[in-house]
Amino acid sequence: MSTRRQDQFVDYLLEFYGPGGIYTGSRDPFHRPMTREEARSVTTVLSAHEDFEGDTFDREQARDLVLSWRSKIAAYERPR
Repeated sequence: MSTRRQDQFVDYLLEFYGPGGIYTGSRDPFHRPMTREEARSVTTVLSAHEDFEGDTFDREQARDLVLSWRSKIAAYERPR
């Protein structure tokens, strides 16, 4: 996948899950907006697969993967 297409997908993700995005309301799991760094990381992971199209399905997979990463990070940050 070209760098330009990856950048477009990052922008697409941030339109939905980034600061001021469609799904960043207080009742949504993305009440903390997706960062550009998270969007770039998840795009790198997903675009490595041959079935990656950069479509709605991939956007939702990206969301789920970032939420999974966040929950795992939070588990390590909890006091023991």
